[in-house]
Amino acid sequence: AVEFLTCKAANGNIIAKQLLDEVFLPIAAGQLHKRFVSSLERHKKPAIVVFSCISPLQMSRFLFHLVYIIGSFETELDLLSVEDIRTSFVRASLISNENNVPAEEVNSLLQSYVVKELTFQSIGNIQLQRFLHLAITGVRQFF
Repeated sequence: AVEFLTCKAANGNIIAKQLLDEVFLPIAAGQLHKRFVSSLERHKKPAIVVFSCISPLQMSRFLFHLVYIIGSFETELDLLSVEDIRTSFVRASLISNENNVPAEEVNSLLQSYVVKELTFQSIGNIQLQRFLHLAITGVRQFF
């Protein structure tokens, strides 16, 4: 990335310069670790990742959440640097072809959602059934 941002084609590009100065050069120099990671003993606690409650009631957010919790990817940029969310599903290895998604892949996606997330939500049985129905209906309509 540094080579691209310093090439002749990027010369004079303000965004390329900002990326270079504020992100890539500090990473190369190891400055970001010092800036954002504390080495104090009292701060050495395990990190706990908490997702906000995203439900099938908000289908666009829910679809992207599925990519996050079930998909395989190296960085968020792999998922965000695409034209539409279907391509994110392909990049996250959740579906094989964005234009023709077999029912087996959709069912596998929904099964993963139930096993990895829905069963651990602190919701009642009626809400669980509602979320499951909305997820099945919404994901099948999307694909």
